[in-house]
Amino acid sequence: MFKRLYQLNGLRWMVLCLIFNFYTGSISPEKAIPPLTDPIVDTVALLSADQASQLRSISNELERQKGAQLVLVIIDSLEEETIEQFSMRASEKWKIGRKNIDDGVLLIIAMRERTIRIEVGYGLEGAIPDVTAKRIISERITPQFKNENYFEGILAGFDALQKLILNEELPEITEDKTDTYLVIWLIVFLIIRFIVNLFMNELILFFTGPMAFYIVAFLLITNDQGQLLTFTILAAILPYASHFSGSARGGKGTGGFSGGGGIFGGGGASGRW
Repeated sequence: MFKRLYQLNGLRWMVLCLIFNFYTGSISPEKAIPPLTDPIVDTVALLSADQASQLRSISNELERQKGAQLVLVIIDSLEEETIEQFSMRASEKWKIGRKNIDDGVLLIIAMRERTIRIEVGYGLEGAIPDVTAKRIISERITPQFKNENYFEGILAGFDALQKLILNEELPEITEDKTDTYLVIWLIVFLIIRFIVNLFMNELILFFTGPMAFYIVAFLLITNDQGQLLTFTILAAILPYASHFSGSARGGKGTGGFSGGGGIFGGGGASGRW
C-alpha cells in the first residue's frame, strides 16, 4: 500500500513538473524580446549604417509630423514561435504609439523562417486594415526579398505605411508640460530656501543632508502637482538641500527612443518570401 502510494506521489510529481515546465516555457522556449532604444532594431546586422539611418529618418519624421511610431524589427529566428505570437509579445512590451491613441506600427522580419509581419495598433486599424497590410507585404516587400534586395523591400514597405499614416486624421501632438512644471517648482524651491536661510537657519540644523537628497529626488520625479508643492516646501527648509542640483530626472531614461503607451489588438497581416 505504501509502495503504491509512493509510486502515485512520484507520478503526481512528474505531472506537476511537466505542467511547470510547460508554463515556464522550457518545453517551447520563447524568443527574447530585444531592448527598444531605436526605431530600427536590427539584431542580425542586415542593414548598413546608411540604410538604417535612412529608415530611421522616415520613422522620426513620421513621429514628428503625426505622433505615430513606426518600428522595424529584424531577428534571426522565431525559435518555434509563430511570428504573430512574437509580434504580440513585442508590442505588449514596447507599447509602440501614443497612449490612448494607439498609433503604432511594427514591421517584423524573421530571417530564418523567411516570414514578415506588419502589426498595427488599434488607432491605425482604419488606415491600415488587414487586407492593406497583406498587400503591402505581398506587393511591396516580398518581391524584393525574393531577389535578396532586403533594404529595397523594407524601404518600399516603410514608404507605403508612412503614406497611409500621414493621410489618417490623428489627434495633434501635445506638448509635454513636465519640464515646465519642474522649472516652476524649482524656482519656488529656491525662493523659499532663500527666505529660510535668512530667518530660520538656526532652528532646523537637526535635519541631515541625506534626508534632503531623498526629498529633492522625489521632487524631480513626481508629476503630481500637490506632491510637488508639499515636497518643494519641505526640501526648501532643509539646510543642505541646495547642494543637490536638478540634473537627475526620472522619465523615459537615456535610451533615446521608447514606446509611448500604445496598445495593439492583433490587427495586421503576415507573409513569407
